[in-house]
Amino acid sequence: MRVAASKETTLQCFELAFVFLTQTFPNLTISESASSKSKEETSQFSDKLKYLEHKLEDQERKMTDIFQQFEDQIKDCDKNQKDYHDKLNAGLNRITTRQENHEATLAKKLEEYDGHLGDIQKKIKKQVKTTEMLNKTVISNAEKVLGLQKLRKLFSNMLKTATTTSPTSTAVSAAATSSVIVSATLQANDSTATTLSSSQTSACAVASRRGPPKSLRQRKMFSAKVSEDIKEPSITDVKLLPGGLVLLADYENHSVKLFNSQGQHLHIHRIDGCPSHIAVMDITSLSGWDVAVSVPEKQRIDFLKVNYNSLSLKNSIYTPSKCSALTAVDTKILAVCSDDNGINLIDKIGTVLRHLSFMKPKYMDIMPSEERLVISVHYSTFSEISLNGGIYRRHRIEEISYMEGISCHQDGSFIAIDSSTDSSAHLLNACGSWVKKLWYSSYGDLNGDRLKSVSVMNEECIICSEKGSVFVFDINYD
Repeated sequence: MRVAASKETTLQCFELAFVFLTQTFPNLTISESASSKSKEETSQFSDKLKYLEHKLEDQERKMTDIFQQFEDQIKDCDKNQKDYHDKLNAGLNRITTRQENHEATLAKKLEEYDGHLGDIQKKIKKQVKTTEMLNKTVISNAEKVLGLQKLRKLFSNMLKTATTTSPTSTAVSAAATSSVIVSATLQANDSTATTLSSSQTSACAVASRRGPPKSLRQRKMFSAKVSEDIKEPSITDVKLLPGGLVLLADYENHSVKLFNSQGQHLHIHRIDGCPSHIAVMDITSLSGWDVAVSVPEKQRIDFLKVNYNSLSLKNSIYTPSKCSALTAVDTKILAVCSDDNGINLIDKIGTVLRHLSFMKPKYMDIMPSEERLVISVHYSTFSEISLNGGIYRRHRIEEISYMEGISCHQDGSFIAIDSSTDSSAHLLNACGSWVKKLWYSSYGDLNGDRLKSVSVMNEECIICSEKGSVFVFDINYD
């Protein structure tokens, strides 16, 4: 239809052109010569016109073929489009089906996960209850230990009284009393009885249910460095708590860190200032334990509450001068080393109860059955002073080059740290005399680090280096 319309339009154009020529040149038919010339031109024009008509027909056929090809291509495109839409719809249907299947599978897995989560929560609650029961048992044992320490103190005082009253006749009664008290003590704790050989020995050694340690068996080693640290750790003190909890004072990172004896980091408490030493005030409370932390440059002591896996600040007190080493005399009184070459006995509100004149100690601890402070001074000087201010004993230990941390064992002996290149732990008897080397770590093994502090509780011992290497030991008595 398009080709026919085009041909008709072309013929109309030629007719119009012919009419235009005849009207424009009316004299073409006047003379014969002009007429013959016009006929000849018309004939030529007709020939050209026929030629053009043939050419136009050829073009029309070509255009018809092209249009036909276009129509075929359009039909093919329509068919391809339909096929594409069919395939697209089929693909969408498959995707929808897979998505529905995945959603159903995911919902099923979520239900299974919820079930497992419920089981895990039940197990956690059960473990929490078990842990609470264990903690109560530990606290109960701690209370028993405190009772035993008071009993030992009473026994020691009885022995002193007996010794000063009658050296001969009272020795028998003291030995009899000793056997009764020690027997009762050891029967309460299911331990092996030990007897004192003489009143002279009993004046220096306190009764023990198992005797002094024989050796240390390393059970674990971990690092005190945690993700919250800004600098490399600089550990100044370590303390053991019931249940195998470990408290560390980190001077450089202004914090007190809480770990368990397996090396798991439980909590970190930031300190306003640089913490120096830790004193355990009370381990008998069921709701946690009270500890004191000295902050020398702030002239402050912070009292913290340890709740099994967290630390919180209870209150703070300020001291007249900088305070460093400290230890708890009892649940209400602290012995605090000050910069004025003395030791102040203060209460929990900061009142100075008594001043003891003594050169600045590095570490201090309280003897479990005597009202005496055990003091470690650099260059291996071991000292004992009474809470009344008198120096009970003081001497140099030649076997230790540079003594730092010191901790009292429950039998009255001590474990002291040599922080020199020897890097070792030593056992001192109740009189402060050197007995033996319990543990040794070469200076190279510590990579230039040095041992710093020690803490003993029951049958565990913790030794810590300055850069935060924490060694956990079991105490051997055999």
